[in-house]
Amino acid sequence: MEFPYKFERRYRHWYPIIPIRLGSPSGRSVETDAYVDSGAAFSVFQPFEAIALGLDLSRGRPGTVTAGDGRLLHCSLFSLVLGVGIHEFTGEIGFSPDLHIGFNVLGLSGFFDRFREVSFRHRARKLVLRP
Repeated sequence: MEFPYKFERRYRHWYPIIPIRLGSPSGRSVETDAYVDSGAAFSVFQPFEAIALGLDLSRGRPGTVTAGDGRLLHCSLFSLVLGVGIHEFTGEIGFSPDLHIGFNVLGLSGFFDRFREVSFRHRARKLVLRP
């Protein structure tokens, strides 16, 4: 699967931001975008995505994730279905009100490890995922 990079106006730069689907245990789903970040250990999303899925953040498993600048992001972790193109899998997603970068993040655990290949063709502004 190939995905074109998306131009992020806020930062005036092209990023490997792709469309994904999230599905909750209750059967609700949401389509959103997320930044594919090889430097992120875990996937962290904005809290409004959890609300759209009908998740109660107080019922998630508490966790912390270290941001690139060293800050700790407190989050509520949930096991959800992620859909990328025609590929679906279950992964752990953290929802954090401390995430202030303006977009969701897909990290190594629960995303990268679901693919045989994750390649950034930066000059061509394309992301390649091979299940």
